[in-house]
Amino acid sequence: MLLVDEGDSIRVIPVDKRGSRPLAIDLSRAPEWLAGATPLCVYLSGFSEAEVLLPKGVGGELLRARSLDLMALHVYEQAPGEARIEVLLDSERIDLPRLLKSLAGVARRAAMLVLEALRGSPGVEGEIEIAKREFLRVHYVVLRYLASNSVQEGVSGYHAALSASYSGFAVDLLLETAAYAARRSGETTPEVLVQAVEETADIVDLLFRILARPSVKRLAELYSRLSQTRELLGGEMEKLPGLHAVVAAKLHDVLRLVTIAAYVATCRVIVEGVQS
Repeated sequence: MLLVDEGDSIRVIPVDKRGSRPLAIDLSRAPEWLAGATPLCVYLSGFSEAEVLLPKGVGGELLRARSLDLMALHVYEQAPGEARIEVLLDSERIDLPRLLKSLAGVARRAAMLVLEALRGSPGVEGEIEIAKREFLRVHYVVLRYLASNSVQEGVSGYHAALSASYSGFAVDLLLETAAYAARRSGETTPEVLVQAVEETADIVDLLFRILARPSVKRLAELYSRLSQTRELLGGEMEKLPGLHAVVAAKLHDVLRLVTIAAYVATCRVIVEGVQS
């Protein structure tokens, strides 16, 4: 256990032993796709290293290929059929609020890419792929931090992890919506849909800022904007033609995910007794 001097009190923290020795994983009889998912599993579970027995005919290059979207992770072959995964990221040095604020910027960009795709902006499909990779790389770091610090973070960490997960689903759906629109653009975008996209951009930005710094005032603003935008989309979806109706429906789904994340963030605010 770890004793932390907090001035007028001493806090006792059980030390997580997961990183003290390599995790041994025998996947020698597993399908290839399962072996390929191992780096992400190790990363998100908070382990610092793992030794993996691979299925016959599968080499460490498969694990390396699947780990390219993960920061500070190294995969190398120790012997034929054996690979080692090392996470070189120091979770204790991660500035979580700063990371979440950076995700806010990517989330806003994802929403605005929907608008650019609807307008047929050149090169938008490449921009969508760049945003997707950028978001995943940072989002995985956030989830790893929360997994690695689950003992110290307690219930608050659980709420933060759950909120971050639902927020991630929302951004992923935004990027999927942008990709869908990019393949079918060419029509003039109705003003009501432009307004809905811009509001969604503000909403997802606000959500990640709340995750970075819980605030009752910001939560109240988030709920108000969510209600107004969902009502706007709900009333217009059936009136919009083809492509625009589908995009409006997808945005509505994004806002449903944001609403769930907001509910969980509210629980965190209540548990922490935030007054601001």
